[in-house]
Amino acid sequence: MSYNRQQIIFTLHRAGFNDAAKGAETELPEEVDIDTLETWSAKYGITRDAIVSQIGGSS
Repeated sequence: MSYNRQQIIFTLHRAGFNDAAKGAETELPEEVDIDTLETWSAKYGITRDAIVSQIGGSS
């Protein structure tokens, strides 16, 4: 599965991870696979569960 960089940026902003969103603009390719996304987000200390928690959803 792949994700669009703009969707990732939007989600990061929505979850309050603004520094990571700025980093995503320059560090991620247009389409990102899940493994690359998990590796990239780890350097910002972000997990899927952290994003879901910030947005108010359930995993």
